[in-house]
Amino acid sequence: MRCLWVLALPFVLTSCLTAMLGDPVASTEYVVTSGSERHVGEIVREVGESNGLRFFRWRHSKPHYPYREYTNWAPGGDVSIYLTFDTRTPFLITIEEQYTPYRSAQHRKIARDLETRLTQTGIAFHEPSADEFIRLKDERFKKET
Repeated sequence: MRCLWVLALPFVLTSCLTAMLGDPVASTEYVVTSGSERHVGEIVREVGESNGLRFFRWRHSKPHYPYREYTNWAPGGDVSIYLTFDTRTPFLITIEEQYTPYRSAQHRKIARDLETRLTQTGIAFHEPSADEFIRLKDERFKKET
């Protein structure tokens, strides 16, 4: 019986930590300060599709929903990577990978492709500091409510 507890203890501890802290998420954010919504959205779509992500459609449409989301979601499966384009200015592009604290090779490739395409087309962007990103998200949340 003691052997069983010794074997089960790591699983119990990690499940308790996950329950308290939540699932880990690796993310990369960009603030896009130039370009049109159509042009930036087209680049995000092309990068997503070239990396195996598909446009995510909600079953029930949401009025005034400001996000375009591309995922590797499949029916019956879990999403592991989101590429999200927030269409409110300044545009925010987020790459989120769930269930891991580290960026995978696919995550890094999506980021590299996105940076390359934005640079090639002359669209200004930067990775925000944590304070800037939180401020932008707070401003958008306040406008929604």
